[in-house]
Amino acid sequence: ITNLHTTFNVAFAIVNKEDEEAYTWLVERLENLRVTETVDQQICLWHVLKNVQSEVKRKWNWPDGQQPPQQALREQEEEDNHMAWQHLIDQFAEHQEPAVSYILSTYFPWRKHFLECFTRQNRNFGVRVTSRTEGSHKELKSYLLNSRAELRFLASRVEQLVKDQEASYNAKRGEEATRQLGQYSSCRWMGDLRYRLSRKALGLVAQQHRICHSRVKSDLGQTASQRRSEPPPECTGAFRHQFGLPCSHDIERKLRSNQELSYLDTHPHWHLEESLAANDPLVAIEEP
Repeated sequence: ITNLHTTFNVAFAIVNKEDEEAYTWLVERLENLRVTETVDQQICLWHVLKNVQSEVKRKWNWPDGQQPPQQALREQEEEDNHMAWQHLIDQFAEHQEPAVSYILSTYFPWRKHFLECFTRQNRNFGVRVTSRTEGSHKELKSYLLNSRAELRFLASRVEQLVKDQEASYNAKRGEEATRQLGQYSSCRWMGDLRYRLSRKALGLVAQQHRICHSRVKSDLGQTASQRRSEPPPECTGAFRHQFGLPCSHDIERKLRSNQELSYLDTHPHWHLEESLAANDPLVAIEEP
C-alpha cells in the first residue's frame, strides 16, 4: 500500500494449488527477497464474515425463529465484544449448538487477528481485508489474452503491469499534490504536514482535528474549574498506533499550546518523496 493509499505489487508467484504448503513457500521467497518486515498477522474480516454466514446458515436450527447473530464479529470495542461473545454463548449455545460450536472452535481462538477492536492496535494503516490482493489478481488477468499463455508471455505482462502501476502512481501523486495545496493551504495548525504528507494522510488528520476542535471550541468562555469538570475522553493511542498519525488528543495539545503539527511526528509511510514547497518557495508563504 503506497502513501497515496493505492496498491503497488512488489512480487508475483505461480503456484499449482492454494494450501498451507504453497503459502509457506511464498512467504519464504518474500523473506529471501527482503521485501517484508516484521508485521502483525491479520485475517481478512470480509472472508470471515462471509464464511460464518455461509456455514452458520447450514447449521442453524431455523424452526425456532431465531436469526444467526453476527454482533460478536462486529463490535469495535473490546469490552463490548467480550459481552457479545458471552451473549452468543448464553442465548444460543443450548438450542443452536452446532452453529455456536463452529463459531467458537473456528474463529474465537483467532479473533485477535480479524476483529477491529484488536486489529486497530496493529500498524496496518486501516487495511482489514484482502480485496487489494484479489483486485491485483483480477487486474493481472486482464493483461492476459487467455488463460493458457506461456510463461515468458506471462512474465512480460507482469512487468508491464508493474510499469503501469508505477506510471499511475506518479500521475496521481502529482494530481493530489496540486489538489491538497488548495484544500489545506489555510490550515495553519497542520504546519508542514500540508507539504510533506499525502492527501490520504491529511484527510485522516483533518478528521481527527474535527473531533478535538469541538472540545477546544466548547472550552472558550469557560473557567478553569469548568473545564476540569469535564475532562476529554482518555486517549487509547489506537489511532496513532494504527495509522502512524497524530490523534485528536495529540492535535488538541498542539492547539491549546498554540503549536503546529510536524511531519516528524508522523510515520514515514505517509511522507512524500520531497516537500511540495521544495520546488516552489511561494507555496510555504502563509496567508495574511
